[in-house]
Amino acid sequence: MLQPASGRIWIWCSILLALCLSILPLPFQFEPFRPDWLAMVLIYWALALPHRTNVGTAWAAGLLLDVLLGSTLGVRAMAMAITTYLAAFQFQKIRNFSLWQQALIIGLLSLV
Repeated sequence: MLQPASGRIWIWCSILLALCLSILPLPFQFEPFRPDWLAMVLIYWALALPHRTNVGTAWAAGLLLDVLLGSTLGVRAMAMAITTYLAAFQFQKIRNFSLWQQALIIGLLSLV
């Protein structure tokens, strides 16, 4: 039988993997095309399990990304928190959209 905390372990493992992919070095030519891995993972978990992934999780993950990238503390944390809030606030509506509509919404949320 699975423990209730095991779900959180998988969430944090996927967030750590997204953080690793975010700091992975790429050639200069491909840098503009790097996806925002952390935002995509947080949006996924906010839509899949909104009761387990919240704005606090997004804030902590964004703060870790700020530390890893050496940028001003709180900038990416606030962006991740806002993005996750917008996804979690309307998760029932977003789940009922067609695949291309969901992709469009996720793309717009990534622009935030």
